Amino acid sequence: MDFPEEFFPARPSWESELREGWRAHFDRSGEIDWSLYPKTPTLPPLNGAGVDLRTSRLLLISSSGAYDPSRHAAFRASDPLGDYEVREHRWEDGLAGLDFAHDHYDQSAVREDPGVLLPLELLQEGVEEGRIGSVAEIWLSFMGYQPDLGCVADETLPELIAAAKGAGADAAFLVPS
Repeated sequence: MDFPEEFFPARPSWESELREGWRAHFDRSGEIDWSLYPKTPTLPPLNGAGVDLRTSRLLLISSSGAYDPSRHAAFRASDPLGDYEVREHRWEDGLAGLDFAHDHYDQSAVREDPGVLLPLELLQEGVEEGRIGSVAEIWLSFMGYQPDLGCVADETLPELIAAAKGAGADAAFLVPS
């Protein structure tokens, strides 16, 4: 799936700046120099018909880097170029046994209470109270440190979209970390 050009019209020039500046410096030196990172272009807002959450199936998506060590490999949290993969979790498994691989936020709160970034209980309460129609049987996580927007567009977003469609989701609830 190609990311629609109208949502990222500056992609070719942005990617060129990334390759010739930030990435070339990293390839030469092995060091990240954020002063060379091209400014992220402002993208137009995505507009469309709203959904009535009371009749919708909601999919939770978190950039917390959550993974289940019994089922998944950890995200490559220390990779200076990022990790663009997605991990699928079963709602029925809850939050027990999860770990977090993400070097770009303080994990003390989420390790004490995973619900701060993975509000499964709150969303279930929304279903029980009739504010949300239902929740998808899965929820998704990825590591939010993804400096290459081309990889986000070509790898992460298509995987998120395919999983959302496969889960029959009408709407997504993104919880950034």
